[in-house]
Amino acid sequence: MVSNYFVWRGLKNYGFTAEAADLSARTVRLLSDDLTASGSLNEYYHPDTAKALSHKGFMNWNLLVLEMVDAAI
Repeated sequence: MVSNYFVWRGLKNYGFTAEAADLSARTVRLLSDDLTASGSLNEYYHPDTAKALSHKGFMNWNLLVLEMVDAAI
């Protein structure tokens, strides 16, 4: 999530708004799908499959996505 957040922020800062919105939507969907499937969030996700990898119940930097939510809507 940290990597997604920083890339999203950079895209927004440099005027790549469509790309930032796409990344935001996919990131929010990833967490939403995980929450629906497992009832929780995880710390790590596989970069190609988005499969949750570890640390179920992790919430710290996943909260960065809250700033991305507006761009996903």
